Amino acid sequence: MERKVLSLLCLFFINVSAQRPGGDYPSFFNIGGVLSNNDSETHFSLVIAHLNFDQTYVPRGVTYYDKTIRIDKNPIKTALDVCKHLISRRVYAVVVSHEPTGDLSPAAVSYTNGFYQIPIIGISSRDAAFSDKNIHVSFLRTVPPFYHQADVWLEMLSHFGYTKVCTNANTSLLIFYNSFQNRES
Repeated sequence: MERKVLSLLCLFFINVSAQRPGGDYPSFFNIGGVLSNNDSETHFSLVIAHLNFDQTYVPRGVTYYDKTIRIDKNPIKTALDVCKHLISRRVYAVVVSHEPTGDLSPAAVSYTNGFYQIPIIGISSRDAAFSDKNIHVSFLRTVPPFYHQADVWLEMLSHFGYTKVCTNANTSLLIFYNSFQNRES
């Protein structure tokens, strides 16, 4: 699923950014990827390479290059890597996934790139904080935040008349609980 979304995003976003008529525009574009594993990095590189041969999405004379780094559990290291390996190479956009055991690294990527007004496409970040456009100015998401999911669950519970719910203890439970409390009052 992540590969499919990544492919579609690359095709859409890059197509939009490259369709500029004439002028003194660059003929090459670096597209960054802050990804979680080797498979994602390989797929990202293959999609970018494929785009260069598809004139449906890429005008003649325009070339895309992939610049990828591995996301780190440590958000500070991730931000430093973004500066050193992506921003210094003048990326036009960055696709970011998330580290399986941590949630702060996509935020570090967003803060760092947002400072330079580089668009970020989050392919798996569901934290509601990314919806705050005062902080995450250029963050685009492909999946809804958890609180939207909580609202859907509450609608379903109400529709079917359920009065008891069993849950597990995870980070999204608090969002669900808060949504339920807000709705009840």
